[in-house]
Amino acid sequence: MRKRTRLFFNNVSEIVGGDGIGVLTLCDEETQRAITIVCDNMMKQQLKLRDTDWKTRSNLLPEVLVQMLSNLGPLTRFEMNIYDLIDGEYKVSLFDKEDLHICQIRMSDAALLTRISDIPLYIDTDLFNRQSSAFHKEANRMAIPINTLSKDKLKEELEKAINAEDYRLASLLKHEISKRNDNNSANQKD
Repeated sequence: MRKRTRLFFNNVSEIVGGDGIGVLTLCDEETQRAITIVCDNMMKQQLKLRDTDWKTRSNLLPEVLVQMLSNLGPLTRFEMNIYDLIDGEYKVSLFDKEDLHICQIRMSDAALLTRISDIPLYIDTDLFNRQSSAFHKEANRMAIPINTLSKDKLKEELEKAINAEDYRLASLLKHEISKRNDNNSANQKD
C-alpha cells in the first residue's frame, strides 16, 4: 500500500481581487506543510459558516447527513483519499471500508466533509510532497501551485501576466496550458 498523509482543514480565505474565489488550506497533522485548494464562493461561504456555533448549523444538510450516517454505524468505516491531480483538479474518492464501495467526490466537498465529521482525508504522500509548501500560521500570503488552477483560470492569469509584462510568469502559465493540451490530445488518441 502506498504511503498516505492525513490532512486536516485549517482555514479558508478569499483571493484579493478574485471575485469571491476562496482558497482553503489543508495541513498535515504536524501543521508543518499544507496544500491550498481554490474553491468557489459558495463553498467558501459553506466553510466559513462552520465557524458559527453548532445550533446555527445543526439543521444544515451536510450536518444532518453526517448525523444520519453516524446513526447507521461508526464513521470510522469511511475515509477519503486524494489520489491524483489531473488538469488542475484533485481526484478524490470516498471509500466505505466495510462494503468496499467507492464514490468520487469533489475536492472542496471532501474538505467540507472532513471539517464537519470524523471522516479522515488522506493524500498520497508523494503527491503531497510535490504539491505542498511549508505552512506558516501567521503568514499573510500563500502559494497556490499553478497546476491546481482550472484551464480557464490559467488563461485569465496568462492574460494578466502579459498585460503586466511579467513574462516569466506568462511563460510558466503558457507551459502549463500547453502541457494540459498535449495530455488531452494524447488521451484522445488512446
